[in-house]
Order: sequence, then structure tokens, then C-alpha cells
Amino acid sequence: SLAFCEEIGFSRMHVFPYSPRRGTPAAAMAGQIPAPVKAERSKTVRKLAATMATAYHQRFVGRTAEVLTEEQAGSIWSGLTPHYVSARFKWDGGAANELKKIVVIKADDKGISGTLAEI
Repeated sequence: SLAFCEEIGFSRMHVFPYSPRRGTPAAAMAGQIPAPVKAERSKTVRKLAATMATAYHQRFVGRTAEVLTEEQAGSIWSGLTPHYVSARFKWDGGAANELKKIVVIKADDKGISGTLAEI
């Protein structure tokens, strides 16, 4: 339920509707939920998931985070923190698979962004 998800405080959720598989016991069970109801419920849970992810990522704002660089798009690098949070930051040099420290300045449901920390 939504209350359970809120109580647990998940940092990330993978939401998908159940779809019956022909030949399985579950596919033959009575009381199947109609597709429009499943779609609406999934939409509601995804919205909660985005809100909860943003709240989790907000905890990192103002802090320093270590990022393992993975991909570069121009001067913007992306990677993951040890907490498996997606991070973005500007860096004109470097290569993939380097550990960099950033100061987190922004958070949203997708992850965090920041500036390269002064060493």
C-alpha cells in the first residue's frame, strides 16, 4: 500500500503492473484487476516513488559526495555514488572510472548534481 511505502521510505522503487502469463496458476485466478485500474494504480505509485526519491536525494544537498565517473556528455559527467545515487557534475578533464568528489547543490527524483569539490 502507499502508506507502507511511505513508512519504509524507499530511496528507489521499481513499479510495474502485474500481467498474467498464460498457463500459470495466477493467470487462472478469479478477481483479476482490470488493466485501466492497474494502470492508474501504477501511475499513483510512480508519483509517490518520484516524491520519495527526491526526498532521499535532498538529504545529500550541501554535503560532499564521492562519484565514480561513468559517462561524459560534453563537459558534464555522470556516475554513481556509493549509495547508488545518480550524480551529474561539470568537469572539463578526466576519464571514466575515476573517483571524484562533488559538493551537491541540487537534487531531484533522478539523482543529484553538484560542482567539483576543491581539493
